[in-house]
Amino acid sequence: MRRSLEGGGNQAEEHDQIERQQSPRTEPPAQYDEFSKALWNLSFNDRNAIIEEIHGVTCMAPDESPEFLNAALYSLNHELNQIEDKSAYNLAQEIYRSNNYGADQCAFVNTDKFRLRFLRSELFDVKKAAARMVKYLDLVCEAYGEYALIRPFRLSDLTREEMSFLRGGDYQLLPYRDRSGRRILCIVTNNRDDIPAKTRLKVLIYLWVVAADDVESQRNGMIVISYSGPKITTDESGHWVNSKKHKKFHQSRVKTHVIVVSAVPMRVTAVHFCLPLSTLVQVFTQIYKMAMGPWSSRVKFHMGESIELRYQLKGYGIPVELIPATDTGNVKQQNLKQWIKLREYVEMNPHSLRRVSLSSNSDDAMDYEHTSSSIPQGYVLSQQQQQYYQMQYIQQYQIQQQEQQQLQHQQQQDKICIVECPGSCDVVFRRGKSMMYHPGNAMFQSLIQSRLEEHDNTNQAGRIAIVISLIQYIEREKGGRFLTWDSKNNWWLDMMTIPMSGSHYSPVGIIQAQELEIQAKVSYAFRDFKKKMKTQQDLQVSLSSTYAFERQDGSGKKRSKGGSGSSCIDVICSDSSENAGDLLL
Repeated sequence: MRRSLEGGGNQAEEHDQIERQQSPRTEPPAQYDEFSKALWNLSFNDRNAIIEEIHGVTCMAPDESPEFLNAALYSLNHELNQIEDKSAYNLAQEIYRSNNYGADQCAFVNTDKFRLRFLRSELFDVKKAAARMVKYLDLVCEAYGEYALIRPFRLSDLTREEMSFLRGGDYQLLPYRDRSGRRILCIVTNNRDDIPAKTRLKVLIYLWVVAADDVESQRNGMIVISYSGPKITTDESGHWVNSKKHKKFHQSRVKTHVIVVSAVPMRVTAVHFCLPLSTLVQVFTQIYKMAMGPWSSRVKFHMGESIELRYQLKGYGIPVELIPATDTGNVKQQNLKQWIKLREYVEMNPHSLRRVSLSSNSDDAMDYEHTSSSIPQGYVLSQQQQQYYQMQYIQQYQIQQQEQQQLQHQQQQDKICIVECPGSCDVVFRRGKSMMYHPGNAMFQSLIQSRLEEHDNTNQAGRIAIVISLIQYIEREKGGRFLTWDSKNNWWLDMMTIPMSGSHYSPVGIIQAQELEIQAKVSYAFRDFKKKMKTQQDLQVSLSSTYAFERQDGSGKKRSKGGSGSSCIDVICSDSSENAGDLLL
């Protein structure tokens, strides 16, 4: 069952219809035949599902329940036992047994959290998930070493040369999701042939695994953008590249990408190749055609100048403002530097990174709680079933102990929650910068707009009630959070975890200082949105034919009624309070 996203509508059909109207071709270009055949050879339902998911209209991930997850994990364990050639998997089990772990500990590769990644990456096709998991363990054991079988990766696992390549910015995770909540990996394609294949391999694995570290990303998948600037057709000295050498280099690079994508615990929902207008386009399409294989039906080609490429990507819900490449082909590194700094901090302080609270309604809680299903009385278990349920009980006890230790540690250290990538339902506040390309803020603006008239036509108590109900809807119904930007460290903080003083006593109970701060920001968002709408209405007044000659008689520019304060349309500014500089709309 596919999950429909809010506001999706018929965007995929409308976008395809516009493309057909703009192009006089009735058939795709010859170099795209293979990709077109891969899509049109599918059944109508499968083809329609993929097209809608590429455009961000729906998600193919099935609905999950504790019973569904429990059955899938049991079937996955059975399939893993049926696979004979699984050297890295067996090595992980041997390391676990040889280290004499107690009865209250579970092997890293046996945890539900680890295994559910592979089930979600294959849409709960158990056989494919088992094969992917075995392939992944073999890959990381060869690339990183045996320690990759017993713990998550860290930046410290990369060598100096590998870190230098990562900082170069050829591969970057964008700091925000697309409109459907999918993470975005941008590959700035160039002709650097001095990078060893293993270096590319290790960096790519690390990025994919980090991106798949939360449930929303696992369900929604990843978008891959291969962005090729004008420098793709020339070498470092500016000379035209040799076609044979050029083709061989890119074949090796694409092969590395395919190896990683076929094994990592995260699925590809769309691949966008952005190419300049050049005679080398046919060379690239031949390379991609041979390499993409099962992902051919999800490939989209875009050709043209930089502004044309960004305009085409924007039609798929991708925040093109964040693409880390300039029009001349240079790599932007500002967001990457901030991300590396964040990863270094959270890997040294793992308790500071929390994606969602482990409440009974959260997705992560479901990952842990579904293992507690009881066995019917009198039911005789086979030896394989006994081993599986014993592993589940050990894991459940271990997770409970870890949660208790984390809670005690947070209470003692009073740690705040750092958010690496805001979720699609999170509302973010950042001073001096518009954040409307974030899907959570777009949702928040639509909610404000829907209740703006009600907010204007009520008293102060009614306005507070509207603000509180909106906050509760986002937190409880949508599972979102309210985040604020820490300009000192350049990362997002969950406002509910920031230490504040000044609790308020009300008839309904004690309101924490964090809740009061969120209410204040939402109230200012109502006020600022109202100002924005009024300003836009004023601009719609028709101008006279003599407007171009206005104030050419030497009179100065008329000062606005706001005095020295400033206001603008797209960026809402105000200096009436400390909160007013935080931008949403």
